[in-house]
Amino acid sequence: MDFYMKSAKNNYLARLTYTEGQFVLKKGSTVSQNVSNHFKSYKTVIKRREEAGIKDDELTLKKDIVFNSSSVAGEFVCGSSCNGPSSWKTESGITLKEWMQSL
Repeated sequence: MDFYMKSAKNNYLARLTYTEGQFVLKKGSTVSQNVSNHFKSYKTVIKRREEAGIKDDELTLKKDIVFNSSSVAGEFVCGSSCNGPSSWKTESGITLKEWMQSL
């Protein structure tokens, strides 16, 4: 199942696929240029972005990235604290949390 997170204000659009208990942030997703230094995972997000080749002038993923948590994937994308289950949504607006509860 595919889920999306987008923000016109912060200029990102990301696609996440849930497969076999893992959250895969898909190649071609764009992330926010800004990363807040006011949240717990700040240093981890910076490190993972560097490993993925994300720079100020290159905000598009060149390959899929696997996460164990939808919230961590969301923090990677939006550059701030994120509640993944409520932030990731299907094209029809169903949240990840709602979808998982329906399984």
